[in-house]
Amino acid sequence: MHQKLLELKELIKGLAEQQPQLKAMRKEKLPKSVKLTIERVEPKSAATIVRNNKQDLRNMHIAYSLLLGREYKEIEQKVREGNEPDWYAIERLQNTYRPPPVKEEEVAEDEAVRAIA
Repeated sequence: MHQKLLELKELIKGLAEQQPQLKAMRKEKLPKSVKLTIERVEPKSAATIVRNNKQDLRNMHIAYSLLLGREYKEIEQKVREGNEPDWYAIERLQNTYRPPPVKEEEVAEDEAVRAIA
């Protein structure tokens, strides 16, 4: 997998790991089961961050899946009217993390190496 796609994957994983902690911070008193690995924020700020991260994670997941070659209908089967993804943000993510095109010489070289092995 290309380095840019791995960066996007790690970004998605990092935000996804923060979400449960941020959701718990929306309450005045944290449940005892929550172990914080991120800096504590005020409940109102946590609610805003959770909402923004949720939309960002959705956009990143769609962009990542599309870059891997999946069709949009495979990623999200049903979307309610008014709840469409932010295609502009998805396109920006795809342009940022799209791997560079592979040159024909590199493909031929890879095939030759595989044939030897």
